[in-house]
Amino acid sequence: MAFIEVEECVRLFYEEKGQGKPVIFIHGVWMSSRFFKRQLPYFSEKYRTILLDLRSHGQSNHVHYGNTVSVYAKDLHAFIGKLGLKDVILVGCPWGHLSSGITLSNSVREILIQP
Repeated sequence: MAFIEVEECVRLFYEEKGQGKPVIFIHGVWMSSRFFKRQLPYFSEKYRTILLDLRSHGQSNHVHYGNTVSVYAKDLHAFIGKLGLKDVILVGCPWGHLSSGITLSNSVREILIQP
């Protein structure tokens, strides 16, 4: 469990386990990374599995600005860059539109979204 600063005064909480190709699980609105906690043991056997709390969610610090889909996408892009991740697989539930903000990024390989 760790924190990473993606913007001044914006620290995102994340938990990671395993090695290999990175898979980031992104929760929905009014949720947290705990939503995906049960997937961690299974996926971490083959992947570098990362559970992320978006800004103002879960254990990430709560701020009163930037709580929009486009800013969440920007935070995610910064998060991926700061960890130096490549060929990332994003798993979103149910925030598929969040991933649209970073689809032009060279660091994202696949996006999996629950309809």
